[in-house]
Amino acid sequence: MLSEHYCHEERIEMFEDVAFTYECLLFSEHVYICSEPLYCYNRTNVNAMTMKERIYISENYYLLVDYLRKRLLGRHKEVDRQLNEMPVIFIIRDIQQRLKKHGIFETARRIKASLKDTPMLQFVNAKGLPKKQALIVTLLKMKMYRTVVLLFRAIEK
Repeated sequence: MLSEHYCHEERIEMFEDVAFTYECLLFSEHVYICSEPLYCYNRTNVNAMTMKERIYISENYYLLVDYLRKRLLGRHKEVDRQLNEMPVIFIIRDIQQRLKKHGIFETARRIKASLKDTPMLQFVNAKGLPKKQALIVTLLKMKMYRTVVLLFRAIEK
C-alpha cells in the first residue's frame, strides 16, 4: 500500500500527506482508528516554516490537485465531487493568506499572476459547487480579480 500509493510527485512540498491519505483511503479494504498519536507535526522545522517563501502556494496547490486528478478522477463519485471543489478551497485559502499580507490591489494582482501561471480554474466545474464557491469561480473565470478580493475584504469585516 505504501509503495503503491506514496505521492511520487516530488515538486509537491506542502500537503503531500493529503495525496497519500486520499489514495490510501480510496484503495484500502479496511480503515482502523487508533487513538494513539502516531504523527507529530514539527512546527520548529525551519524547512516547513519557510516553505511558503520557496514556492508559490498556488503552484503547490495546483501540483497537488493535478496529481490527485490524474490518479483518482473517475474512481468514485464522491471523490470526483471533492476533486472539483478542492481547487476552489485552495484558491480561497490563497486569497485569504495573501490578503493578510497585502492590500486589495496587490492581492488581486498576485492572484491574477498565480492563476495565469497555473491552470487551476480549468479543473473546476462551477455547476457542481456550493453557491458562494460557484460565484467566486465564475468571477475568477471572468478575470474579475479585484471584485473577488473586494468580496473577501467585505466578508472579513
